[in-house]
Amino acid sequence: MIAVAIGFWSLPPICHHPVGDPMRLDAASLASAAMLYLRENGAENCPTTEELKRELFLDRARNTDDAWGTAFRIECEAERAVVVSAGPDLVFDTEDDFEASKY
Repeated sequence: MIAVAIGFWSLPPICHHPVGDPMRLDAASLASAAMLYLRENGAENCPTTEELKRELFLDRARNTDDAWGTAFRIECEAERAVVVSAGPDLVFDTEDDFEASKY
């Protein structure tokens, strides 16, 4: 039994949560809410995070900032929602931007 316990503790962690994981979960929630909004309001009406919260597509308590404290940007492509992070330089449309979530 002791050998099993020692073997268990020597294993690498299965559920490692790097800094980006909570941010990606927030971004995925935002993208999902944006898709619901697009289905109800038409694909030509790309929402802002404020609209999603105001119209109750997104919980008002939901975090809408990336890991660096910059508000996510929602971009709509046809009938898809893309949530973009400005990245560590805090500026959109630079090399370190990335899609945080896409639906």
